[in-house]
Amino acid sequence: MIDIFVLLYISRILDMPPKKKELPIIDSDIKLIRKANELVEARYKFDIWETRVFAFMLTLIKHEDTDFREYQINAGDIVREFGLHDSGQVYDSIKSAGEKLLDKKVGIIRTLDDGRKEQFTTHLVASTATPEERGRGDYIKLSFHPALRPFLLELKERYLVYDIRNILSLSSIYSVRLFELLKQYQKIGKRKFRVDELKTLLSIEPNEYQLYGHFKGLIKRAEKDLLKHTDIYFTFEEDILKKKVVAITFNIFDNPNNQREKVGEKVKSKEVKALDASTEELERIYATVSNYVTKAKVKKWLKDLPIEQIEKGIAYTINYIKAGNTVNNIGGMLNTMVSTPNLYDKYEVTKTKVKKEAKKVQVNTALIEEKKAELQHIWQEYKIKEAELVQKLLSQNPTLRDDLVQRIQANNFYDPQKSLDENLQRDIIQGLKVSILSTMSKEYNTLTQYFNTKVKKTREELLALGYKE
Repeated sequence: MIDIFVLLYISRILDMPPKKKELPIIDSDIKLIRKANELVEARYKFDIWETRVFAFMLTLIKHEDTDFREYQINAGDIVREFGLHDSGQVYDSIKSAGEKLLDKKVGIIRTLDDGRKEQFTTHLVASTATPEERGRGDYIKLSFHPALRPFLLELKERYLVYDIRNILSLSSIYSVRLFELLKQYQKIGKRKFRVDELKTLLSIEPNEYQLYGHFKGLIKRAEKDLLKHTDIYFTFEEDILKKKVVAITFNIFDNPNNQREKVGEKVKSKEVKALDASTEELERIYATVSNYVTKAKVKKWLKDLPIEQIEKGIAYTINYIKAGNTVNNIGGMLNTMVSTPNLYDKYEVTKTKVKKEAKKVQVNTALIEEKKAELQHIWQEYKIKEAELVQKLLSQNPTLRDDLVQRIQANNFYDPQKSLDENLQRDIIQGLKVSILSTMSKEYNTLTQYFNTKVKKTREELLALGYKE
């Protein structure tokens, strides 16, 4: 029998487009986009032309730049880079995109020095300029808003770098955004989002893609786009709760059909260092263990060991100490743990289990409240429809009221010391009224049975969630 994983692998390979012949790279071909992770995950919505113009602006920033300048984009450059036609029409598009970018705001979640997070909103572009007269060499000049400096200049940690050629052929703004969000986690190989969280990151409005099937179509399109045009591709898995997709896990892979040819050492030493995230990883990991090991040791870990294994080893050591265990040589323990593959971290498992249980309780509580509200709504809807039907029956049969009152007053539960209205306030008399009317009117009986069924089903769902009456 063929192994299922072999079948999946064959299927994945068959789905890939034929390998394209790559032209040799020269220095001028390399146009890198660099942006802080906070900007990658910022809240903004571009159309495809705004996306192209902003991306091209980013490639004009040099790695060594310490301040913004006015950046010029020629229509011919956009035509050539994005494989477009009709430079006149392209110029109109980039001019319009520049003007719209001038009005665009971006919402960035930034971290303060004390660890707190805050929502920071700023314009993206500070100014635009275009030639007075149309003609040869049409261009547009733009300058970034100064508030973007921390997110685009002198980046030292937590930033994304990629070759613009990855997005040149993407015609969907959502494919571009999803590419960047997954590219951040390329080395980890996996990224999970709640559905509502992913919609927010993609700047999808509440009235857009309300049906999950439509939203899934957007993701499927991005899946095909990235496989065809970029240096990564993905598969995805859905987390389902109560028949509803609540989260999506993306599995991220290097795309062998679109790997960019390695650049020469000359370019690498100057520009493509940024492509190698090891500098970022070195600083990030060293910051967590700098009291116990040298930076050279961390560098050796990164050279010899998988990043996930290193992070697991560090987490294990920290959890072990937090659990109250005494360690005389923390540096030695760190080195041993990060060098241990397939490390089983019982402390992390316990912590994860507690978090999952807390999350489960939180989700259950929310679902219980939702069901209780649904039950209340059913009851209110019943009271309205029941009152309307009783009014209708009494108007059709004037003697019905007298018959109903006589039968209620003849019952042993009726309290003669109280008025009829006072008796009707009692649950037992209300139940008696419903029972009598159900025998006197088939329409009333049908209405009661319908709502009884809805109430019973909702109560069962409520009890299944652990609700105690």
